[in-house]
Amino acid sequence: MFNFNNDLIEKIKKYDLTFIVPIIFLIAIWVTIFTVNPLFLNLRSILSVLVTAVPLIICAFGVTHVIRLGSIDLSIEGQAAFSAVLVSFLLQNNFNNLDLGFWAVIIAIAATTLIGALNGIIHTQVKIPSFISSFGLGAIATGAAILIYRGEPISITDKAFRGFFTNWNFNIPNILIITLVVFLFLYYLQKKTIIGTYVDAIGGDEKLTRLNGIPVNKFKIISFAIAGFCYGIAGVILAARLGTGTADLSSGLLLNGIASVLLGGTALQGGNGGVVRTLIGAVIISSLKTGIIVLRINPYFQEGFIGIVLIAVLLLGAKRGKLVINK
Repeated sequence: MFNFNNDLIEKIKKYDLTFIVPIIFLIAIWVTIFTVNPLFLNLRSILSVLVTAVPLIICAFGVTHVIRLGSIDLSIEGQAAFSAVLVSFLLQNNFNNLDLGFWAVIIAIAATTLIGALNGIIHTQVKIPSFISSFGLGAIATGAAILIYRGEPISITDKAFRGFFTNWNFNIPNILIITLVVFLFLYYLQKKTIIGTYVDAIGGDEKLTRLNGIPVNKFKIISFAIAGFCYGIAGVILAARLGTGTADLSSGLLLNGIASVLLGGTALQGGNGGVVRTLIGAVIISSLKTGIIVLRINPYFQEGFIGIVLIAVLLLGAKRGKLVINK
């Protein structure tokens, strides 16, 4: 005889609720938004929400690799700000006579990739906890950004640069195409290379991974470098979109970036998760902010509201830190 309650519970236990719950929650957010404002239900509005979220999404992609290690990276805002200021400084602007064109983009992203690698080196070689080393490097990067523009915001006058990142092609924003390319690249690293395999192994059991002869420190440094690469791209996009370079452009990316990873179902202890989950989490954060505007909720409650949602989704989707709920 079919026992509805017991059979239903057993079926639910087979699924990964840390993946299912965020999706259900995201659907609920959009249903609520469309119910309150049916005019919002169109492709261009949805794309606009995604465009706004692009810097957050790319930064969250980067920190995902670090969190999968079981580490943390608090340098997100500092590195993104440094990239934004550096690319603005090297492009045609109102601040100096430099005009390096596309090379400015390459230099800015390369710089944050190196900062990320340095972060990993300090963490692994000096044996400093990742939250301390990354916090320190983030502060240094922010200070370097402020030193570059010396309190006078740099306005970008390179129209080709801004147009490349802000124009639409085939009714799709260019920066969404860039985001897709970054996503596919990181997804390939995660699923098809030893980098992804070893990162999960390190996050799952670092001591056992070392005993198996895997160069743990090497892959930690690579992961922090990948994170820096992503922060650099996000900073370039911020500069292009706003047409200026200042140290406060990246404000909010740290909290929301890590929240996106956790909302997507990646555990802080590492060993699981990935960019697909993070994408869902970042879209949830962006959708919540849109919902707050549509529902006319006091914007001063925004960060607190996101915190409440983060706790609620984690409580619903996880049980004592386990990825899959079971007995």
